Amino acid sequence: MTNYLKTMIALLLFVPVPTAAADSLFSVSPTRLVRQMNAGASLDLSFSLTNGSDQPLTFVITAEDIAAGDELMPVELLGTENGQYSLKNWISATENVITLAAGESRVISANVNVPESSFDGGYYGALVISTARPAAISGGAQTRFISRVAVPVLLTVGNDLNHSGVLASLKTSDGSNVISDKGVTLFALFENTGDVHLAPYGSFKISNVLGQDVYRQEIEPWIVLPNSQRTRVIDVRDGLLFGPYTASIAMARGYDSWVDQFEVTFWVLPWKSILAGAIAGVAFVSYLTMKQKNLTVNQVVADLS
Repeated sequence: MTNYLKTMIALLLFVPVPTAAADSLFSVSPTRLVRQMNAGASLDLSFSLTNGSDQPLTFVITAEDIAAGDELMPVELLGTENGQYSLKNWISATENVITLAAGESRVISANVNVPESSFDGGYYGALVISTARPAAISGGAQTRFISRVAVPVLLTVGNDLNHSGVLASLKTSDGSNVISDKGVTLFALFENTGDVHLAPYGSFKISNVLGQDVYRQEIEPWIVLPNSQRTRVIDVRDGLLFGPYTASIAMARGYDSWVDQFEVTFWVLPWKSILAGAIAGVAFVSYLTMKQKNLTVNQVVADLS
């Protein structure tokens, strides 16, 4: 039997927390658990697990550490490896294997036990829920897919914490200040240099040459893990015509009252529209010129006759 791993990680850390993370077979809610504790303390956690299929499913619940990933997978599950801010050995589900009937929901409990010797700071892991999809026949062989959903646990221990971060840059997706389309994609890069996660938030706008706002967007809090950089993608498709524009962002760092601001000016030069207009203009001028020539020839002929 060939096993394929299908992983859906419920680590939606750029955007507002959705009410549930869903695979086509099952869903969990909430999608992440954020807690603050002291060294030597214990805490109970819980989340809801729903079997959305039309048959019974058996789920296996394990713990893994997480780390900052890349832009395609912003947060990485580390499997058996220990993360820099390891939490997996402190957290466990009260039930590791559970079977749910079709359509059944159940509250799953877990425990967090922080050792007395723990240092203040952030610790990061996930409860990973796995289930085997029904076997399918493909090319005469059975193929089994594994579906996984991870519920991240973001834990802060103690009060002596190093909150440190900054909005590092705002730029267009390709770094150019000339946009050939009537839309623009911008990247806001936030850097967390502290030892706990941050949740920056703020506002973004685009103004035209007259200072009028043509686009506004509130940026909801998004999680940035310690010692990592995260990019917020801002995609604007409407409201931009020909000419210069200024994009502005004001981002609160998520601690104290620090607010970072950036501006970038770019030009919208939709070359396709400009080229089409130029071609149409040339065609119109050519038409008028030919028409004038025809009138001149006709007049000459009339004079000769």
